Amino acid sequence: PKSLPTDNGFTRSRAFRGARMPRKTIIDGAFKHILSKKIIAYLVDNQRNKSVHGVMKTTEDAMKKPKPLPTANHEWGFWGTSMQSGYDAPMAWDVTSQFFAKEFSLTPEQTRDLLDARFGRHLADDLSFIEGGPTTPKAIIAHLKRRLADPKHRSWFARAVREAKSA
Repeated sequence: PKSLPTDNGFTRSRAFRGARMPRKTIIDGAFKHILSKKIIAYLVDNQRNKSVHGVMKTTEDAMKKPKPLPTANHEWGFWGTSMQSGYDAPMAWDVTSQFFAKEFSLTPEQTRDLLDARFGRHLADDLSFIEGGPTTPKAIIAHLKRRLADPKHRSWFARAVREAKSA
């Protein structure tokens, strides 16, 4: 039903001659309708882009994904501390290297330098907080994601990554 403006700030619907609604409600309703149309259009467009480009990106990532470099510091850093703590060092090294390379856009050399430094030693110590220990890649990744979500740990990670990138 169409609305007719009145001189008292209310609108009167033709269908319901006695009904009165404030103009603001009608405007808000129209705005919400337009906004919801735009949001739906954005989501549909965004989903279309993901489905089209997502496959190509996955294929590109698989081809570009460099293998982590081996440690240059067998006694200390992430590798040495993992060995001393009784972890599966090769598995933990690979998973952690790939995680940091992906999350912080590090080269294999930067990732190796990051994990071979003091930061790597402390990070390996931090893996002891995983319930049951860092026995699976899934457990290590989940732990690192939780740490990354925490602002305190994220700033620690970011500072170490900045140092590794500048070296």
